[in-house]
Amino acid sequence: MAKKKILIVDDEPDILRAAKVRLMSFGYDVLTATDGNNIPELIAKEIPDLILLDLRLPGMSGDEICVRLKTDEKFKKIPVILFTASSDFNINNMIKKIGADGYLIKPFSSEDLLQVTKKFLG
Repeated sequence: MAKKKILIVDDEPDILRAAKVRLMSFGYDVLTATDGNNIPELIAKEIPDLILLDLRLPGMSGDEICVRLKTDEKFKKIPVILFTASSDFNINNMIKKIGADGYLIKPFSSEDLLQVTKKFLG
């Protein structure tokens, strides 16, 4: 059986590296990107099983990427988990507004990352 593929999009190198290492140690294939540019094209090419998406990105923002995915018949079933360090807004309202499937507050623990990953990938 093929490994599940996860795309992580975050502009913070330490977060990106830590999440990638943790997810690979859990047995997942991991793709990474540091900005919102070309993400729709990357998703169309790679078709990940799960996307971990920072809201604040250079280029196309995470919320714009999420809305595009969730309104596209080909990609709307791919779970999108928001990465955010922001606590200055209601994350649950944001999730409903853009159609995301869940969230992780940065910084996150390995256990939290594994729990949310397993929730959406089994």
